[in-house]
Amino acid sequence: MKKNFFKSILLIGLSLILIMILNFKVDPMRFYRNPIGYIVGNWRDDERILNAGIIRNSDFDSILIGSSMTRNFDIESIDNVFNWKTIKLTMSAATQRDIYYTYNFVKEVNPNFKNVILGIDIETFFQNEDFQKIEFDKSFYVKDRISNPGYLLNFRTLKYSLEFLKLNLFKTREEIENIYKLGYKYEYKKENVLSLVKEISNLSSFENIQKTELDFRVLENMKNNYSKNLKIILENNRDKNFYLFFPPYSIYYYDKLLKDQKVNEYNSFKKFLKQEMKGYSNVQLYDFQEIDSIVNNLDNYGDLMHFSPEVSQQLLEYMFKNEYKVNSY
Repeated sequence: MKKNFFKSILLIGLSLILIMILNFKVDPMRFYRNPIGYIVGNWRDDERILNAGIIRNSDFDSILIGSSMTRNFDIESIDNVFNWKTIKLTMSAATQRDIYYTYNFVKEVNPNFKNVILGIDIETFFQNEDFQKIEFDKSFYVKDRISNPGYLLNFRTLKYSLEFLKLNLFKTREEIENIYKLGYKYEYKKENVLSLVKEISNLSSFENIQKTELDFRVLENMKNNYSKNLKIILENNRDKNFYLFFPPYSIYYYDKLLKDQKVNEYNSFKKFLKQEMKGYSNVQLYDFQEIDSIVNNLDNYGDLMHFSPEVSQQLLEYMFKNEYKVNSY
């Protein structure tokens, strides 16, 4: 009986050691290193953990940061166009606090980076200043590479390790990169957008909704969110070059704003931000929300807001050519 007990303990111990070795070797969240000997494509799951590893283990002078509105930018294209060395730090459902926290870790690890592309997702400013939909695991946000048994024994880590191991054993590089290509989270076509439009098309009292008065309490909360997050970043980093942009949501997104009775606050806050950015000579602000060829073409979208990699490439070229810039000095 005792012999079987010790055998069981030994077997469990060996299994845990093997799991730790596999997780250490693959290291899917890049806690210790960037991928060596295997392909990941544009895989972006658990971004708040993944970003910490990318920041800590990459050589870079520029960052792309923001919500999923920024995910479909191609890093290689950014580097080729601007002659930068860029890392992608996008986060699904990112809040302003998420961006603030991530940016500060970037600065802690690499204070001498130079350039920032940041998508201004106005939707996030309706939230409170410290709101985080998904909490950061602070054990990953450490500057030095230290032992983290919790990471190596985590079944989430094991799931990703096995996923990458399986793909790299049985798929070609091209197949893996096609599975995790830019934009893989969505299918970009008109039919998908119209199916969502039906949910907001029954706008009873549409005229009354349009005439809803501005709620100054909501607007003040949005301004407070800005002052406690993005404004602090801008004030403390006047030596960095910022490329900020309003993402081109589809034309039907604004119907949703009307239904939610947020359109007046949205427009007022957007005007406020445009005025604010005039005070920063290191900030380029671009407004891509009224480009008819983009926002009226529903085949550009996976839903009411998320646009395709092709549109992202267009926006990058607009920024490089200084088109649709709305702040001047």
